[in-house]
Amino acid sequence: MRNKILIVGQGSIGKRYLRLIEQFDENFDIGVISKYKVGLIGQPLIKHFLSIEDALSFRPNIAIIASPATCHMQHTQLLASTGMGLLIEKPIAKSTSDFESLDRLISEKDLKIAIGYNLRFSKSLIHFKSVIDSGALGKILSVRIECGGYMPLWRPDRDYRTTVSSKKSLGGGVLRELSHEIDYLNWIFGDIKWVKAALRRQSEFDIDVEDIALMVMGVQNGRQSQEIIVNMSMDFARWDPIRSCTAIGERGSLRWNGLIGVVDSYMENQADWHVEFRQQSHIDDTYIAQLKEFFLYIESGVLSSLANVADGFLVLKVIEAAESSNICNGAIKKIYT
Repeated sequence: MRNKILIVGQGSIGKRYLRLIEQFDENFDIGVISKYKVGLIGQPLIKHFLSIEDALSFRPNIAIIASPATCHMQHTQLLASTGMGLLIEKPIAKSTSDFESLDRLISEKDLKIAIGYNLRFSKSLIHFKSVIDSGALGKILSVRIECGGYMPLWRPDRDYRTTVSSKKSLGGGVLRELSHEIDYLNWIFGDIKWVKAALRRQSEFDIDVEDIALMVMGVQNGRQSQEIIVNMSMDFARWDPIRSCTAIGERGSLRWNGLIGVVDSYMENQADWHVEFRQQSHIDDTYIAQLKEFFLYIESGVLSSLANVADGFLVLKVIEAAESSNICNGAIKKIYT
């Protein structure tokens, strides 16, 4: 039976999913929900709908929710009631208050839902994780994570002031936009237990959200008794783009450069950094790998590396704790799981 895929939203990420799915060898029937048909003209095989209620007549069995984060749970609940498989773009929702109702719906309908944290499918980050998991660094003492870039250059074909990233009402801000960093921290190193944060709009950008987030966190790893201390910096304001993670262990350090796909190490008795892995790839590759894993999950029920609903809500708990810490002048806020 041919899969019928519905893509909710045609912002930058919705357009990416549409473009990539069209490249798959499988023959999918594709439907798109969008206010406008611009970009779909000349593609008669793609069905266009103005609303979810309208799109249900298409009878999709898979949906990708790529609407603004503030709409995710509304769209998820409307689609999940039919029992279809869902891939929800990050962040999973506007707030953690939606968790119980979604959890109940998953149980009732035996739903298959994954969250779109595509960095889990970066080959260089997978290698970085495998070295951490091997114990080669010994006890992990601390982790440094840095991610940022110049917001107006992220989507050069659009005015940054009109994007989801810039608007609080649509779930924007650096914490939510760059929440991949929080997800892979938990995925690689262990459970995030507490956070203290400073969130600010430091730039002159015409936005109503934070463009810089500085956080210190405590992570509990089941392989060691001592807590790992994490320093995380995110921003929208720097001209020099960066995406990196450095793990400092008792036997050496391991560093991931996500922009060029390099993992290097500086181990005990070495005099310099040594490249362990190098594979520069296009960001599309991670989305394609994620889609393949998602389609396999729909067939087999095996999540593999995909982020699940609990992972998505843990990221939201950290975000909300960081926001609370910021309001309380950097007080430590515990993450309850």
